[in-house]
Amino acid sequence: MVKNKLDDLQIKNILSKMKIIGLVGASDNPEKPSNIVMRYLQTKGYKVFPINPTKVNMKINDELCYSSLLDIPYSIDMVDVFRRSEDCLEIAKQAIQINAKVFWMQLNIFNKEAFNLVTKNNIQCVYDKCPKIEYSRIFNCPI
Repeated sequence: MVKNKLDDLQIKNILSKMKIIGLVGASDNPEKPSNIVMRYLQTKGYKVFPINPTKVNMKINDELCYSSLLDIPYSIDMVDVFRRSEDCLEIAKQAIQINAKVFWMQLNIFNKEAFNLVTKNNIQCVYDKCPKIEYSRIFNCPI
């Protein structure tokens, strides 16, 4: 694996400034991690757009679901990926197309090609971390 060079201060900076998130792999099941993370981030003031091609035009946690990052008609600061590692390269390509500033691969998710591609395109990359857990830890907020 590539060493994740982002320290706590950089993670805090990301979580403080990146307020509009495209959550790829969103689930409408309230017990699934993507749904739990989405709800938590919403309570912390983030605008989170769910992305799941099987749920297009449905609402997940009161937000309209989109098929891909490319379909969201708003500017996205951060892409949060709840997909298998092998799916990340294609999502990284979309993140570049929409000019995202951060590409975040969730816990146990890493794709070296995606990491190299986004960082080469000046997009910060976080992997094998969860924004909910990091937010709670860095800002000392209960989960």
